[in-house]
Amino acid sequence: MAELQKLEEFVSTKSKNTATNYIRQYKKLLDMLDRDVNTSGEKNIILAAKTIQNVNSTQALLNIAIVIKKLYDKPHSLLINERDRNKTMVELKTKETNVELAQKLPSYKKLVEYTDSLYEKNNYIEYVINYLLINYFVRNQDLLFEIVQKKKDMTNQSMNYMWLPKHGKKVEYVRQDYKTANVYGKKTIIITDPKFILAVKRIYGCQKYNLDCGDIIPTETQVGYYVKKATMDELGEGAYFKISLNEYRDDLQKLKEMSLFRGTSLETMANSYDIKNII
Repeated sequence: MAELQKLEEFVSTKSKNTATNYIRQYKKLLDMLDRDVNTSGEKNIILAAKTIQNVNSTQALLNIAIVIKKLYDKPHSLLINERDRNKTMVELKTKETNVELAQKLPSYKKLVEYTDSLYEKNNYIEYVINYLLINYFVRNQDLLFEIVQKKKDMTNQSMNYMWLPKHGKKVEYVRQDYKTANVYGKKTIIITDPKFILAVKRIYGCQKYNLDCGDIIPTETQVGYYVKKATMDELGEGAYFKISLNEYRDDLQKLKEMSLFRGTSLETMANSYDIKNII
């Protein structure tokens, strides 16, 4: 079995976004080597990965190399040791970035005001995106969903849905395809905010008549781009989550709620997203 095919089989049970990222990193590493990853020496892989200046990118290449080595039952202790060493550099870089972000990111209140202004301007797509980001702390991939009016139409277990019952008293937001779905499973949120419900109705109406006002994410492979364009000052999903985390940093109950909604451990939230994590 070809190496790529073996990897594709391995990631077939993971979320679409995770699988795509694994394949992308594999192909990137393969282009840097002169042979398949499983037959390449660990030292050669490390040298290739370290030619990348971005420590997060280096970490991603080391991770995929370890995955391949494991799939072929090949030695990979050198790769693990290098990944552990590089992890320290990743953490240092995160702290440096946090120092910069803490000085320039807007307040959570500003995000709320911006979101409200989108509704007032009838910018319903942007409103829905921002609403979900600041209230349910979702990732880009979570914003790929299909709006349906019948619950029985939510048939694809690898898709996300926004169920809009005809009585219009709630919206049921169902996530089955998100980054950590294999860990946290299916997530369902009941939303009863009248403004949000109306916004979803307006978008669904546009979709029924194939109007542009119903195209939430025009190109799924560029979801990050469209979400960033919709956010305040094009900050994007990651910055929004950091701002939200900073807002609720002293509210343990809210932090647990954020962890539950997003599908992210409290430890990961503290290490990777806390903009006050600078020491």
